[in-house]
Amino acid sequence: MFSRKSIVLSLISLAMVCAVPVLAANKLPGKGTKVQPARATWNTGFFQEALVRKGLEELGYKVKKPKDLANPIFYKTLALGDLDYWTNGWFPMHESQLPKKFYEKAGKHGYVVKSGDSFWKIAKAHKVKISELARWNNMAPKDSLRVGKKLAIWTGNKSGSSVTRKVNYTVRSGDSLARIASKFKVKVADLVRWNSLEKSQYIQPGQQLKLYVDMNKVRA
Repeated sequence: MFSRKSIVLSLISLAMVCAVPVLAANKLPGKGTKVQPARATWNTGFFQEALVRKGLEELGYKVKKPKDLANPIFYKTLALGDLDYWTNGWFPMHESQLPKKFYEKAGKHGYVVKSGDSFWKIAKAHKVKISELARWNNMAPKDSLRVGKKLAIWTGNKSGSSVTRKVNYTVRSGDSLARIASKFKVKVADLVRWNSLEKSQYIQPGQQLKLYVDMNKVRA
C-alpha cells in the first residue's frame, strides 16, 4: 500500500511525486490498492499523468480520477497525506515551493545523466553514497555513465518503514544465486520463486533476474 511520499524523477528534471508502493512478490503488486493522483494545470502535464496511470494500472493498482492542482498546493496536500502522486514536479526549480519538513515524508527517486556527470557528483548532490547509487542501478562505482541514462536514486523515507521496489538485475560473471541474494538482502528461495528457477540451476552472465527489494535494508 502507499504509505510515505516520494519524488520519482522521470525525465531530465521532470519528477513524478508519489507515495512509495510496497511491492508484493507477484505479477500484480498493486492489486486491491487504490491510489489518488494529482495533475498539473498545464496541458503537457496531462500526457505524463496518463503514462504513469497506465503503468500503475498494469501493476494492478486502481487509479482514481486525477485532481488538477497548482504546484504549491499539490506539495502541501501530498505532505498532509491526502494524495498519492503526481508526475509534474520540476527540480530543482520547484524546491522553493516545498513546505517545511517535506522531506520527512518524501524523497527524490530517479535521475537522468547529463554531460559532465559522475557517480561522485550525482551521489554528492543527492546526499547518498556512491556505493549505494551504483548498487541501486546494477552497476559498479567505476562504471562509466552514458549521457541520457536513467538512474534510480532513493532518498528520504529513512524512518525504517518498508520500501519495496522491483529491481531488474543483469547477471555478471562470477555471480551466483546466493551472492545476488546476499547483495540485495533477500532469500535465495524467494529469488528462485520470483524467476521460476530451480535452486540448483546455474545462472549465466547477461541473464535477467527480477527481485523485490526492501530499499531500506539494501541501503543499511
